[in-house]
Amino acid sequence: MKLLKCMAIKLTSNEIAQRVLEKAVSSVQLLSGVGAGGGVRSSGEAALFHRLKAARGGNGFCIFDVGANRGQLTFMWPIWISMAA
Repeated sequence: MKLLKCMAIKLTSNEIAQRVLEKAVSSVQLLSGVGAGGGVRSSGEAALFHRLKAARGGNGFCIFDVGANRGQLTFMWPIWISMAA
């Protein structure tokens, strides 16, 4: 493991490699929906809610919305709860 780490550091400790890595990270984040600007209705939170509810067998659970935006996710929970009932 140490050898692989040393090789990775040597291979990526230059400007060109750092640009390539930055582009790769940006691409993966975009594909994951990070920074895509999607709304809570279309960005996967509804699917997450339904999975959580199914995993709990319909029992209650507590969710902390720690997003840095305006609370759209918290606003949508009551709507999703009524749709799933």
